[in-house]
Amino acid sequence: MALLDAEEFNTAGGIRRDKVVPFVIRTEKRQAINERGDPLFLPRLTKLITVSWKERHELQKRLYHSVTEYVRWGYDQRYDRTASTSLPDDLDAATGH
Repeated sequence: MALLDAEEFNTAGGIRRDKVVPFVIRTEKRQAINERGDPLFLPRLTKLITVSWKERHELQKRLYHSVTEYVRWGYDQRYDRTASTSLPDDLDAATGH
Protein backbone atom coordinates (compact mmCIF):
# COMPACT_ATOMS: atom_id res chain seq x y z
CA MET A 1 0.00 0.00 0.00
CA ALA A 2 2.97 2.30 0.58
CA LEU A 3 3.57 2.26 -3.19
CA LEU A 4 0.19 3.95 -3.62
CA ASP A 5 0.63 6.53 -0.87
CA ALA A 6 3.89 6.44 1.10
CA GLU A 7 2.74 9.06 3.62
CA GLU A 8 -0.66 7.52 4.35
CA PHE A 9 0.62 3.93 4.59
CA ASN A 10 4.01 4.41 6.26
CA THR A 11 3.44 1.71 8.92
CA ALA A 12 1.55 -1.57 9.11
CA GLY A 13 -0.78 0.05 11.65
CA GLY A 14 -1.67 2.68 9.06
CA ILE A 15 -3.42 0.10 6.90
CA ARG A 16 -7.05 0.41 7.93
CA ARG A 17 -10.25 -0.23 6.01
CA ASP A 18 -11.25 3.42 5.87
CA LYS A 19 -7.86 4.35 4.36
CA VAL A 20 -7.76 1.45 1.89
CA VAL A 21 -11.30 1.83 0.47
CA PRO A 22 -10.40 4.55 -2.07
CA PHE A 23 -7.71 2.28 -3.56
CA VAL A 24 -9.70 -0.97 -3.80
CA ILE A 25 -12.22 -1.93 -6.44
CA ARG A 26 -14.47 -4.76 -5.33
CA THR A 27 -16.40 -6.86 -7.81
CA GLU A 28 -18.91 -9.42 -6.71
CA LYS A 29 -17.83 -12.86 -7.96
CA ARG A 30 -21.13 -13.45 -9.72
CA GLN A 31 -20.65 -10.31 -11.80
CA ALA A 32 -16.92 -10.68 -12.57
CA ILE A 33 -16.18 -11.24 -16.26
CA ASN A 34 -13.09 -11.53 -18.44
CA GLU A 35 -12.20 -9.40 -21.49
CA ARG A 36 -14.56 -11.48 -23.69
CA GLY A 37 -17.49 -11.05 -21.30
CA ASP A 38 -17.33 -14.64 -20.02
CA PRO A 39 -17.89 -15.24 -16.29
CA LEU A 40 -14.66 -15.64 -14.32
CA PHE A 41 -16.29 -18.03 -11.87
CA LEU A 42 -18.48 -21.01 -12.65
CA PRO A 43 -21.77 -21.35 -10.77
CA ARG A 44 -21.40 -23.13 -7.46
CA LEU A 45 -22.71 -26.68 -7.48
CA THR A 46 -23.64 -28.27 -4.19
CA LYS A 47 -24.59 -31.80 -3.35
CA LEU A 48 -25.97 -33.21 -0.12
CA ILE A 49 -24.04 -36.22 1.13
CA THR A 50 -25.16 -38.28 4.11
CA VAL A 51 -22.34 -39.19 6.48
CA SER A 52 -22.57 -42.19 8.76
CA TRP A 53 -20.39 -41.43 11.76
CA LYS A 54 -18.72 -44.38 13.43
CA GLU A 55 -17.30 -44.36 16.94
CA ARG A 56 -13.75 -44.03 15.57
CA HIS A 57 -14.78 -40.76 13.89
CA GLU A 58 -15.71 -38.95 17.10
CA LEU A 59 -12.99 -36.27 16.75
CA GLN A 60 -13.89 -35.62 13.11
CA LYS A 61 -17.57 -35.44 14.05
CA ARG A 62 -16.85 -32.89 16.79
CA LEU A 63 -14.72 -30.86 14.39
CA TYR A 64 -17.45 -30.96 11.73
CA HIS A 65 -20.11 -29.78 14.16
CA SER A 66 -17.84 -27.08 15.61
CA VAL A 67 -16.94 -25.71 12.17
CA THR A 68 -20.60 -25.83 11.09
CA GLU A 69 -21.62 -23.87 14.18
CA TYR A 70 -18.81 -21.36 13.65
CA VAL A 71 -19.88 -20.80 10.02
CA ARG A 72 -23.51 -20.32 11.09
CA TRP A 73 -22.41 -17.92 13.81
CA GLY A 74 -20.22 -15.95 11.38
CA TYR A 75 -23.01 -15.76 8.82
CA ASP A 76 -25.41 -14.51 11.47
CA GLN A 77 -22.87 -11.91 12.60
CA ARG A 78 -22.69 -10.51 9.11
CA TYR A 79 -26.44 -10.01 8.94
CA ASP A 80 -27.14 -9.20 12.58
CA ARG A 81 -24.91 -6.33 13.67
CA THR A 82 -26.45 -6.33 17.14
CA ALA A 83 -25.47 -9.94 17.96
CA SER A 84 -22.91 -10.79 20.62
CA THR A 85 -19.26 -10.88 19.56
CA SER A 86 -18.40 -13.92 21.66
CA LEU A 87 -18.06 -17.42 20.22
CA PRO A 88 -20.91 -19.90 20.65
CA ASP A 89 -20.63 -21.89 23.89
CA ASP A 90 -20.31 -25.28 22.19
CA LEU A 91 -17.54 -23.96 19.92
CA ASP A 92 -15.66 -22.65 22.94
CA ALA A 93 -15.96 -26.06 24.61
CA ALA A 94 -14.92 -27.98 21.48
CA THR A 95 -11.82 -25.83 20.88
CA GLY A 96 -10.84 -25.54 24.54
CA HIS A 97 -11.12 -21.74 24.56
